[in-house]
Amino acid sequence: MCPLLRLTGLRKEYPGVVALKWRADALLEIQPAEIHGIVGENGAGKSTLFSVVAGMQTLSGGLLQLGGEEYSPRSVAAARKSGVEIVTQEPGLVGALTVAENFFLGRGADYTTAENGRNRRRGAEVALAAVAPHIRPQTLAGTLSLQEQKLVELARAVYFAPRVLLVDEMSAVLDQAGLQTLFEVLRAQRNLGVAVLYISHYLEEVGELCNRVSVLRDGQLVTTLPIDEASAERLSTLMVGRPVSDLYQAPAPCDNAQRPLFEAHELAIDGAFKDVSLDVARGEILGIGGLIGCGSATLARALFGQDRLNSGHMTLAGRAYAPKGPRAAIARRVAYVPPDREREGLLLRSSIGDNVTLPSLPQLSHAGIYSGRGEKRRVSQLIDRLAVRCQGVDDVPLNLSGGNRQKIVLAKWLLMPVDLFILHNPTRGVDVGAKAELYALIRRLAEQGSAIVLVADELPELIGMSSRIMILRRGQISHEVKREQCPTEHGLITHMV
Repeated sequence: MCPLLRLTGLRKEYPGVVALKWRADALLEIQPAEIHGIVGENGAGKSTLFSVVAGMQTLSGGLLQLGGEEYSPRSVAAARKSGVEIVTQEPGLVGALTVAENFFLGRGADYTTAENGRNRRRGAEVALAAVAPHIRPQTLAGTLSLQEQKLVELARAVYFAPRVLLVDEMSAVLDQAGLQTLFEVLRAQRNLGVAVLYISHYLEEVGELCNRVSVLRDGQLVTTLPIDEASAERLSTLMVGRPVSDLYQAPAPCDNAQRPLFEAHELAIDGAFKDVSLDVARGEILGIGGLIGCGSATLARALFGQDRLNSGHMTLAGRAYAPKGPRAAIARRVAYVPPDREREGLLLRSSIGDNVTLPSLPQLSHAGIYSGRGEKRRVSQLIDRLAVRCQGVDDVPLNLSGGNRQKIVLAKWLLMPVDLFILHNPTRGVDVGAKAELYALIRRLAEQGSAIVLVADELPELIGMSSRIMILRRGQISHEVKREQCPTEHGLITHMV
């Protein structure tokens, strides 16, 4: 069978950075009717590869061929005309437009005429019926959840009958039902003869979904394997260039006699959770798990003062703790890492320096004036300490990979003393190498005396990192277990469902 897409010796350069640097003879062939996984650490060149194939960027060198002919799209529109569609990692809808308007935005006459306004709604309705039938074409895109937006983008991509479909890290924002929908749609596209390229940091997904998988590392193509030769362990080793072992290394068990730093008693928010009591000591990592909608996300926000409690009370370091908002929580040395770093954790177009210093401005200012003197050096030291791949403190998070963005989200709390860290899915959408680095940082924070509340959807992370685990089910505590009791994934799930 002749390959549908052929990529040879790719090179993509930016000022000061070479994102793709394949050997001249490096070759990747994608077959029709194939789901082909693309894996690698953050910064390995996966999204850059996709952006080149989708016409979002042009190559600096190398050759692309589509259907046996040279392929060099100069725009997304040109790629679409050749039958290439992409679902990007970042949100790709215009919030002020309806779903139907977003479907045809940038597609010429299909969008512009008044008559086609009705056609747009009908077309969007047909496409959504197979992917997200509960979403109406006339709904404003900005009112949808992130999962719903990504499903709309997927429905839009397949509606235009692509020859090549690129899906970049979509599963990171999906619940189990959304993931099942994604898999069904991609398998249906494969059955239609479409070549699907799929990026995911979840190696178990790649094993379940893909026919073959290619590994990128440091901007180079390492190898391509049939899926039956691509165990998670082998892929992890190929991705980071060394065996990945001792990923979690949870902190030593805490002294049970140690007085808790933070205590919460009978907390409740109507419709989210009730009668939740917990405590965490210095040096301890309290893991909180449960199914989507169990109340853990709202609980994390409430501990940070972002959501208002209906009842219950909290103490921190022996004093009453009732923050009226995040600013009050920060003043009490509480930090929060949200699950959606792009929307809640970063100013993507502001400098790394501005992002890192933002929570610490009151401490860094004198008489209400912030000069910035000396802080650039401290931020630069943090960047080096966390091994952030960037062009310095003046670079912007928008230019960074997911793992490096997440490091910036954590770094902004390291310029100030923090007693209590609330971490919600701190490694979501991050590759295995960056995960190891983030886990090491979290362990160091605990060892240095901070108390940590870790809300995690990934059971291996919850089990591997936590000193104790608390499970929420329908807004109430259903189970609690210590690390030394050796909790298992199966055992935890039985208390979630």
